[in-house]
Formats: sequence, C-alpha cells, structure tokens
Amino acid sequence: MAPSALSGAVRRSTRLSAKAQVAAKRPDEDDAGADASDAEPLERPAKRRRITTFNTSADRKQRAGKKNVGSKRSLSKLLDMPLDVLFEIFGHLDPLDVLHLARSNKAIRNVLMRRSSITIWKEARSHIEGLPDCPADLSEPQYADLVFDPHCHFCLTARVLNVLWRNRVRCCKQCLKANFMDMAAMYRCFYGFVSEYKMPQPWAMISCDPYRNKHYYLNSRVMELQERYEEIVPDLEKFKEFEQERVKAVKKLEKDADILSSWHTEQSYLRSQELDDLRYKRRQGIIMKLIQMNLGAEIEVMDDDMIEVFLNHPAVKQPKELTDRIWNNIKGPILEIVYHAQAIRIAKTRCIRVIPHIPFLDTRYADFAKSRPHTEYLPRIADFCMMPEIRAILGDATVVIQTARKLDDLRPRFPELSERWRQECSRQLLPLLPDAAKQNQVNDEDMSPLQLATTFFKCSSCFDTVGYPRILAHECMRYCTMNGDGGLDLSHTIHADLKNTVQLVYDEQPWHLSAGSIEYNQGACDTVAAVVRACGEDPATITASEMDEMDHRFVCANRKCLRNGVVHVVTWRTAEQHDKIYHPVDHTGWQLLDPGDTADMKLNELMDDERYMVEIWSCTHCRSNAVRLNVVKAHLNDKHDVLHPVQGVDYDVHHDVDPGPPLPFIVMSDELSSPALVAAVEDALVDE
Repeated sequence: MAPSALSGAVRRSTRLSAKAQVAAKRPDEDDAGADASDAEPLERPAKRRRITTFNTSADRKQRAGKKNVGSKRSLSKLLDMPLDVLFEIFGHLDPLDVLHLARSNKAIRNVLMRRSSITIWKEARSHIEGLPDCPADLSEPQYADLVFDPHCHFCLTARVLNVLWRNRVRCCKQCLKANFMDMAAMYRCFYGFVSEYKMPQPWAMISCDPYRNKHYYLNSRVMELQERYEEIVPDLEKFKEFEQERVKAVKKLEKDADILSSWHTEQSYLRSQELDDLRYKRRQGIIMKLIQMNLGAEIEVMDDDMIEVFLNHPAVKQPKELTDRIWNNIKGPILEIVYHAQAIRIAKTRCIRVIPHIPFLDTRYADFAKSRPHTEYLPRIADFCMMPEIRAILGDATVVIQTARKLDDLRPRFPELSERWRQECSRQLLPLLPDAAKQNQVNDEDMSPLQLATTFFKCSSCFDTVGYPRILAHECMRYCTMNGDGGLDLSHTIHADLKNTVQLVYDEQPWHLSAGSIEYNQGACDTVAAVVRACGEDPATITASEMDEMDHRFVCANRKCLRNGVVHVVTWRTAEQHDKIYHPVDHTGWQLLDPGDTADMKLNELMDDERYMVEIWSCTHCRSNAVRLNVVKAHLNDKHDVLHPVQGVDYDVHHDVDPGPPLPFIVMSDELSSPALVAAVEDALVDE
C-alpha cells in the first residue's frame, strides 16, 4: 500500500510510524540496485519558515469560537464512560439538573429516558427533603418538569410560578384564557347530555383547579371527556362503569395534588424565611460597616421615613451575603442615605430654639381670625410665620416674654399683613393666565382678570378644577413639595429654621406655587363661557361674584342628555363637571331655565340629603377643615357650646369648596315647564 493511501485509513500515530519504516527501508532498496559510489547523498528538505500573524481581535474571536464549539461537544463524551460510573454521577444531581441534562443532546436523552434509568430520577428526587412520591399518572421526568421547571407548559414563558396541580400543568396568565375554561363554559359543553340522558354532573369526572374565585378545567380534557360521552352514552351500563372509574381516578388525582400543593406552599414559606434571613444578615452587616465608620449613631436616631428609605433601598434588601467586594460597590449609595438622614436630624435640632415661641403667635393668630368675617380669605399660621415682620421676631427670639411683647405690638398690623399676602399670592397667579384673559387688564398690578367667571385652574395633585379666590385656600397649595425630604429645608439659615419649624409643628407649608402644581384650565373656561353667553352676558367682563348673585340654573342642550325623559340641571359652576363626565371631547350648548323652574330646582336642592353628606362644611369660629354637616355640628357643641348652630353664622361652606350644590342635578323632564326646554326635549324625542 502506498503511503498516501495508508495515511487516510489509519490513525495519525500509525501513519507516522509507517512513514518512518518506509523511509528507513528505501536506502536499502536503492543500494540493492546500484553501486554505493553512484548513490547520491540523502538530503533533508528545507524547513518551511513559520509565518506568524498579528494577534488581532478577529483571530482571538475565531479561536474563542472554536474553543466554545469544543466545549459544547464535550457532553457527548460522557457516554464513553462506563454506565455504572455514569449512573453514579447522575445520582448526585438534583431533579432539575437531570432534566436539563436530558435536554442537552439526543444521546444523553436516550439514556436518561430509558425505563432502566428510573433509578437516576428517583435518586435525584431523594435529595429534595419532604418531596412527595411521584404520582401514578406521571412519569419521573414529567414529575420533575412539573415541580421544578418554572416554564409555562404551553408557551414556554420563563419564571411561571402558578402551578395548577390538579391539571398537572404550569400556566401563565396569557395561556390560562386560551387553554382553560371555567365551570359555566364546561357545563355548556355537556348540557345536552345532562338534560337529555339524565347523566351525572360532568365536573365530578374532570379535575379542576381553583384560581381567583373560579374553577378552571383544561380544554383538552373536556374535549376528551366529550368524545367518550358520545362513544358510550347509549350503553348505560358501560357508562356507569366508566363514570365510577373516572370519579375514582379524579379523587385520587386531587388527593395527590393537594399533597403536592401543601408541600409546595411549605417550601415557598421556607424559601421566604430563608430569603428574609439573608436580608437580615445583609442588613446587619451593613450596619456593622457603618458602625466601624463611626456612623452607627445616625442609624439609631433616624426617623421613621428615613428608616423606611434605608430598609427598602435595593442595595440593602437584596437576599445576598454581604462581602467586602459587594460593600465597596454599594458603599456610596448607603453613605448617601446616612448623610442625608444626618442633615435632616441637624435641621430638626436647629428648630428646637424656635418651637417654644410658636404658641404665642398661635394664640394671637386665633384671636385675629375670630375677629374677621368668616367669608374673608386669610393667610394660615404658616403664612404668618414666614412674613418678614414676624420672621424677624421669631428669628431673634431668645426670651419668651420678649417674643410675646413684640407680637402684641405687631397685632394691629395683622389686617394689613393679610391683605398684602392676598396681593402677593394673586400676583403669582397672573402669569398663568393666557393673554386673551388679560386683554382688559389696566396694568401689571390689576388683579381683575383673576376675578372673571371664566378664570379656572387645574390642580395637578387632586385634578380638581379650582377658581379664584378659592385657589388661595386650596389645600394642595400647602403640600410639602420642596425637596422630597418631607418638606424640610436642609440649608442652615434662619429662614430654613422657621420653615422647618412650621412644617414640624403644623404639618404644612406656606402657600406656594411649585413647578407644575397648577395650570390654567382652558376646558373649564370654554364651558363657563358658553354658560355665560346663555345668560346673555359677556364672558370677557362678567365676574364670578356677579354670576353667583344671579344664581341661574341651566339645562344641558345636548340631544344625548335630553332623552329617556330626564334632563341634567347645573349651576354655572357645576357645568364644567357635567361636560367633563358626559361631553369630554365636544362642548355642549346650554339652555337657561325660566325663573319658575329655577325656583323649583333650588327648592329641590335644599331638600337633597346628599348635599349634607359631603365634606364641604367648616366651623366659622375656628375655620376648621372641611367635614360633614353632622361632624361640624358635633364640633360646635363640644368646642364652642353652640347647641343650635345656624348656617352662615356658626358654620358655612368651606373656602376650598365652591358655593352652591356640589354636583349636577338630574330631574324628570316633565317637571320643568320652560317653553324653550320643552321644545328641545320634543325635538330630541322625534330624532330618537
């Protein structure tokens, strides 16, 4: 055989030895056919120079790719090992590991899926403490897949924790609707058999899983039972035997499922306990690191809000062991929280000097508020604290008696300070108005555009529509939105100390406009403008107080609201609510009620009990928050000894509530007699 042919048939080592033998024999064969003197000396071929290439990134990627290919193929060499050794190795794996191994390639799968390999699966299952035995209706691989593999059995979505044990499947929310039916749908499938042949209830012959107050049946099993019904329904004896077998099998299946469900619930609880222990150890480790940095005292004096921020930080609540490397990675954010809590503590400490002087201002403010008409919009105590005159007194406060004397000297100027506060707040609102609303403004100090009936703002916090001057008393304008620290100003200034003191004592801030807190409500402006035109007035000039004095009632003239024998009656203020609910896209027209219908509607509104159940009432003696009528009457009895309170004297609608009925009124159309309204209702009925 020629050397070239030999090299393709045997191993490389054999080829090399064969070449060496041939090369050794050739000189002898040549010597046999010629003289030694004629023989040419045997020269070795020149070595080829090795060509080195640059170690480029492409070469490295190519070599890495080849290396990965080799590593992927390495599992196929497992089968070269003796089976007893292989089975011994596989027996040390967990069920999920064996399942993954069976899915790695076909050769290993053929080995693990043999019936003779059942000992491997049982040995792997024995490593899981307390795991129930494999149910009779499942194979060992199916059991491992159901219990340990967190994938949806229908779409293979990962991390599916919902196991329907009685149906032996894992199912995601999307596949639940497509592959399962509830009891009502299942009953419809067998309604003909149950009603015609007096068959027993089919749900006793199919297993179901309770999920969110419903019972779910697997579609494929329902279809299978349907087919069996059609096959054996004429033979009642055969059906009776089939029924007993199915009911018995379902009971056994549900019993096994309940055992598995209990085990799974217990394992979930133990796992959650384990994770909680890891979180606790990590948290304690972080605290020990902070103690080593002399910051442990800051953790002890943290307030509840900062403790919650600390505990819920992702770097703190992770269920992982804290190592030096991890600590170096998370140290920055953790120290940021601690130093921030330290700044809050220092800011609160600085307030201790001011807090004893606040009650003296509180009593003088309460006396001033009682002396003013209850309809007047007054600054709150927080606003008074931040006024320059009072800030100068509290900022220099050292002796309590001196503070009281200075406040008494300033008391006659409280009405002047209140008027200045109203002007300053109104001046902040003017830039929010569009140019069209300010066309009749005389100068920059003219506040008349705010008093127009069409001037409304939209609060970004409560999404309410707020007019003027109600916006001056709107509660959302006093929320603590300064810097996200509960409203505390962390700068070390007298101004910050006073502001923080007000926040800590009264849980509010002075009236302020934060970025994006309110905006001009153009939709409400358009609705009210249409209502004003229905009165025959000019929206560009009429004020809100003038509309309140007229106190007209209107009916929505949209044909959709004139059908079914009812009409929607509104005031000029509640018209915007009606449009927002019933006509959010296109604004509607309005029909003015005549004086007779208006008087009847006002009488119906007074008799409406719902008006007294809404939190719109306030005590006029102490200007309390908005509460229900029964609450404010109880308050007047307990705090002010008023047994028979009178509206407008002892209590009235809160300043942060629009006057008049709080909601639109719906009445029967035949109760109204306005000619124009009657004609509009008849036209709507004809169109219908």
